[in-house]
Amino acid sequence: MFEIPDEEAIHIDYQPERFKLDVDAAIQRGGFVESDLNQLISKKFSSWGYEKEIRITCRLNDHFVRLTHKEKSVF
Repeated sequence: MFEIPDEEAIHIDYQPERFKLDVDAAIQRGGFVESDLNQLISKKFSSWGYEKEIRITCRLNDHFVRLTHKEKSVF
C-alpha cells in the first residue's frame, strides 16, 4: 500500500474503446505534446476497471530501486 498525495494521483479513466493516438500527426508536429502523454498515462480499457488503479509519475533520475537476486544487488 502506498500513500499518494491527491494532487499527484492520476486516476485511470476506463474506456470501452481502445485509446487511439494519431502517431502520424505527432511526428508531423515534431513529437508528442503533454496532452498526448497524459491521455496515454490515464486511459485504460474498461475490462481492467476492477483494478481501480491510481498512478503517479516521477523522474527516473530522482529515484532508484534496489533489487536483490541471489545475494547480488542490482541498481
